[in-house]
Amino acid sequence: MNKYRPRTLIDGFQVAPEYKGKEIIAVPKRKLSEEVNVYFGGDVMRISKGTEPLTEIEFPDKFNRGKYTLSYFEWKPDKQEQLF
Repeated sequence: MNKYRPRTLIDGFQVAPEYKGKEIIAVPKRKLSEEVNVYFGGDVMRISKGTEPLTEIEFPDKFNRGKYTLSYFEWKPDKQEQLF
């Protein structure tokens, strides 16, 4: 199982106008080859393999190593798995 800790939550409007009012997380697509636990602010959200993202955006790598893809999901932490 992969683990991922985003630095911040994204206002959905920054991704696309139709996501306004939603909190979004961006996860590198390479992390989604198996189930991934996303940790943020003491909460955890589990993303199963094959879960469809809201959208995916491809970016050029700033060190000229090619391109990378970010998958965007609505932040919905699992209530029963809060970290203390």
